[in-house]
Amino acid sequence: MPRAFGHFLRDAFWRQLCFAFIVSLPAFATAQTWTSTPPITSQDFSFAYRYFERVGNEESLPMNIVTSLAQDQRGFIWIGTQAGLVRYDAYRFEKFSDQQFLASEYVKCLWAEADGKLWIGTMSSGVFIYDPRDNLFTRVPINDERGAPLIAGAIQAIKGDNKGGHWVVASESGLYYLPPAQSKNPLAQHFIHDSEQANSLIDNRVRSILVDKDENVWIGTASGLQKRSANAA
Repeated sequence: MPRAFGHFLRDAFWRQLCFAFIVSLPAFATAQTWTSTPPITSQDFSFAYRYFERVGNEESLPMNIVTSLAQDQRGFIWIGTQAGLVRYDAYRFEKFSDQQFLASEYVKCLWAEADGKLWIGTMSSGVFIYDPRDNLFTRVPINDERGAPLIAGAIQAIKGDNKGGHWVVASESGLYYLPPAQSKNPLAQHFIHDSEQANSLIDNRVRSILVDKDENVWIGTASGLQKRSANAA
């Protein structure tokens, strides 16, 4: 049976990185010897041009602290702030900061789906889905078999997989998997650290997550990096 969560140790990782660097030094030195191209300096750049442009004005965003960004299938840019959600269509900013849209105006993370829906993680009110077809926000229930809420705390990250499921990171409380809507078992799975299980999550303080092209899940925690194989039980 494949390991549920593989742990990448710091020392092994840095040893491999240092070895790769040392091996590449001769090739780098040779390239420096044979090339006649002078090194690039600040004189090669014209600072008369602006490389960063500030978007909008003081009335564009409800707050200047931007927490997350996402682009949906229609090309709209969604901007999460500590005071609400904003949609930008290259011409104007539309604010969704009223309580009728989101129970919590503090947006922590965004995930744009291929079907046009937008998943929104909030500071204190869980997860919402915005459906552009009816312009409605719907709270996503994340409960156990008794119907009790599983998630407590801020939603730090949301990532979807190719099956229609979603991985949700909540601050200090581990990792959650929400199966596809058509799944035989629609209940959320909760992954936490268990000192008696060698292949459990190494730390409940998950900071980031990535689902790669092979459906492996990479998890960054306060105690290191883990990988959950796509075929893990």
